[in-house]
Amino acid sequence: MVVIANNSEVGYVRLVDQLIAYEEGQITGDEEIAFFERLVETGTCWQLQGHYQRVAATLMEAGLINSPVHAEANTSNT
Repeated sequence: MVVIANNSEVGYVRLVDQLIAYEEGQITGDEEIAFFERLVETGTCWQLQGHYQRVAATLMEAGLINSPVHAEANTSNT
């Protein structure tokens, strides 16, 4: 399962490893969705090249991941 750690140095190394695995096609479809969901949740997606933003937008439009606005609405209601 793809997980992005929260502490900075370890999180950065994991993120790089996950980006490489994604770009080399070494993750499953479910792992890809989880990966993009975490990229969107952390805001990292919007700091990466446009490909990641377009894939995230496509996944959001398909209802496979929550948009940042929708995610914030869900957390504010709990």
